[in-house]
Amino acid sequence: MSMVTRGVVFDLDDTLYLEVSYVKSGFRAVARKIGEAVETVSADKIYSFLWENFEAGRRGDNFDQLLTRYLDVARVFSITDLINCYRDHYPDISLLPEATEVMKFFRKKGVKMGILSDGIRKSQELKIDALGLRNLVDSIVLTDVWGKGWWKPNPRGFIAIADQLRSFHEELCYIGDNPEKDFRAANSLGWLTIRLRMPGQLRESLEPKDEMDAPRITIRSLKDLLSILT
Repeated sequence: MSMVTRGVVFDLDDTLYLEVSYVKSGFRAVARKIGEAVETVSADKIYSFLWENFEAGRRGDNFDQLLTRYLDVARVFSITDLINCYRDHYPDISLLPEATEVMKFFRKKGVKMGILSDGIRKSQELKIDALGLRNLVDSIVLTDVWGKGWWKPNPRGFIAIADQLRSFHEELCYIGDNPEKDFRAANSLGWLTIRLRMPGQLRESLEPKDEMDAPRITIRSLKDLLSILT
């Protein structure tokens, strides 16, 4: 299958890099901060606790569990302190190996590129800087600039980036990973939607709830885009 497109827009987390690497980086930042301030517990021990809980499937209350388990830490840090440390740290993350190759190929072909991502604005900006993406794409839209109510599946981000790329919706393609929110708005606007589904993603096992949440195409590697879109 080969399709012609004027613009390719990427999701960020678990699309251009593996999100689990950000989780690990954030846990390390929190562990270092605690290890430097609390003499009775080491950074390694804190990191192991956080990571083991995450691997066991805990989501959203990892720091609550940490402060319940380590009272000496709770005497020094609040939940807000730990969340801010996690969100505000400069992450140790890397692009998927094929991402750079694919983006350079599209650049050489004159295909416009953008990033459309949800998430806390400061955290997403730090990820983009750490990954060196600002010089690789033509436009970046972070929906959190308007508030969480405008995150996907709200169509505002898609409309905004189409305008910035000066392209019609039917000329654009969106590559994401999450069928719970990534494809509904894009499908309704007439975009070509592609899901990257590969081992290591946090939402690899998720299935779309209905046809509007389903991507038109599923790929196993970003390199598959080269045969689909050129």
